[in-house]
Amino acid sequence: MKKILALSLITVLLFGAVGCNSTQKNETKPDEIQYVSPITSHDKDIFVSLPMEYDIVENHVQINGLTTLNEVKVEVYDDAGTLLNENNINVELFDENGNFIDKNTKETTVWKSFNKYLYFNKKPSTSFGKVKIYSNEKNYVEIPIKFIKRLEANEQIKVLYPEANANQKGAVRVYGYSSVYEGVVNYRIKDTRGNVLAEGQIMSTSGAPDTGLFAKDIPLEVKSQDIVLELYATSAANGKEISKIEIPLKYQK
Repeated sequence: MKKILALSLITVLLFGAVGCNSTQKNETKPDEIQYVSPITSHDKDIFVSLPMEYDIVENHVQINGLTTLNEVKVEVYDDAGTLLNENNINVELFDENGNFIDKNTKETTVWKSFNKYLYFNKKPSTSFGKVKIYSNEKNYVEIPIKFIKRLEANEQIKVLYPEANANQKGAVRVYGYSSVYEGVVNYRIKDTRGNVLAEGQIMSTSGAPDTGLFAKDIPLEVKSQDIVLELYATSAANGKEISKIEIPLKYQK
C-alpha cells in the first residue's frame, strides 16, 4: 500500500513539473514578429519600402524601393490636391553597385534601387496627404502620409523649456526645436545689469532646412539672482545674430 501511495505521489509530482514547465514556456514565449510587405505597383515592377502607410513627415519625405523600370517619378500631394514638389518629381535609379542608371538605357530586366530625400517646394495646407510613385497613370504606388510641423512659418528656434520666470538650480536646462544654419544654436546668459555669465553653442540634431532637437544643461557658478537666457542663430550670409529669444529666469545656487 505504501509503495502504491509513493508511486502515485511521484506520478503527481512528475505531471505537475511537466505542467509547470509547459506553463513557464508559454509565459516566456516571445511575441510573434510582425513582417511588413513592400507596397507593390499594379504591374509588380515597383516595390516601395518607404514611406510606410501614415508615416509622419514635415518638410520632406524619404522614398526607398526597387524597380525594373528605367524611369520612375514621384509626386506628393496634400488632401487639398496641391502638388508639393512640382519642381522635383524625377527619381534617380542605381544598379546593384551603386552606379547611376540613365533612363535611356535599354536594360529592363535588372532590378534597380532608389533612395531619395524629397523636399517640398510648397507647404501642405491639410494634415494628411499622399505619396505617389509611378511610371504612368495606370501603374503606380500610392501611400497615405501625415504632415506635422514643429516650427511656425519663418520661425527658426522654438524653446520648449524653460518657461519665462521659471526657477533653475545649479544649472540652466534648455531644450527645443530649431532649423538653423549648420544646426548651431547660440546661447548667452546675462545678469540684470547685462553682464555675461555664460555663453556658448548647442548642437541641434539637424541643420536647416531640416528641423532638429537641441538640449543642454548650462552650469552656473554665480550667486542666486535673476538672469536672462538668450538664444539666437547666426546669419549664413554675414554672421549677424538673428531670431533672438530672451527668457527671464530665476537662478538658485
